[in-house]
Amino acid sequence: MQALSTPPAGRAGKRMRYAPRDAFTLIEMMAAVVVLSGIMLVIFGITNQISHIWRNSKAKIESFRGARAAFTSITSQLEQATLNTYYDYYQNGVRRTEANKATFIPTSYNRNSDLHFICGKSLITNQVGHSIFFQATLGRTDVTAYQGMDTMLNACGYYITYGPDISRPAFLDTLPAASPQRNRFRLMQFLQPSQDLSVYSTTAPSDVKNWFSIPVNAGRNCQPLAENIIAMVILPRLSLGDTTVPGSLAPQYEYDSRNSANNTTFHQMPPVIDIVMVAIDEPSAIRLGNSATAPDLGVSTLFQNASSLETDLRTLTTSLDARRITYRVFRTSVAIKGAKWSS
Repeated sequence: MQALSTPPAGRAGKRMRYAPRDAFTLIEMMAAVVVLSGIMLVIFGITNQISHIWRNSKAKIESFRGARAAFTSITSQLEQATLNTYYDYYQNGVRRTEANKATFIPTSYNRNSDLHFICGKSLITNQVGHSIFFQATLGRTDVTAYQGMDTMLNACGYYITYGPDISRPAFLDTLPAASPQRNRFRLMQFLQPSQDLSVYSTTAPSDVKNWFSIPVNAGRNCQPLAENIIAMVILPRLSLGDTTVPGSLAPQYEYDSRNSANNTTFHQMPPVIDIVMVAIDEPSAIRLGNSATAPDLGVSTLFQNASSLETDLRTLTTSLDARRITYRVFRTSVAIKGAKWSS
């Protein structure tokens, strides 16, 4: 039999023991709390930043939803504008009428139209910026018997005013807890029903604008389309294949198809119209105040000459940035399907 081995010196008869470790030390706990706090602060900061971006984006989308819808309405209706140009006999620049038909002797053959297309800077009372008025086959009518006739003509127009909301019911101002009227820049739409169309009765040079100026100045057939639209620029122009000079068709943004002094545009619609619209959000409008007169945003001195369109637009946006006004610029070119342009 082998002898039992002898245990190592100093450890004879003793069993090795190890101290149990059931918890973290205080230092380890403090270190873990510091690390966890740092991670939580980072997560909270990221979450807060994402929430802030989301709220701002949602607010901007909501603020400019009306402006976007209004801009779409303008472009879709403008595409349907018509002048129904035809050719007729003239005698020394005067067309045949009931008054001169007995002595009328034709000397030329030229364009003519019973409709009217006009845009410019001072067409109606209290107009802000540019405006445009035309006829389009929209089939809008208030007479039940005429409904469903989609090709009937309507007189249309778009312009900007500043002041109270004309569509607000008057009885609201008499209520004790009624909110006060809000003075705002508003994009207005003029839409005359087909049964009230008066463009055919205004052909004399002295009253060619009466078909839209009389009802608009009286507030008839007008409604606000969007609030906080501070500028609208209407630039009729030729297609890029005809000219590369901006503003060559309407150097001062003025276009009148019944202006006999301009043979180029007489009884013709422009083939293309550039539209620029600048909208601000409601918080910015609130900061501008609720004054009875329009806040001076510098728009009145801009957009006077078509050759300066880009410069004027940069001037306006730079001014809005400097005043910390939140804005959005809508811009497009609309090809007029019924233009049938000829030089």
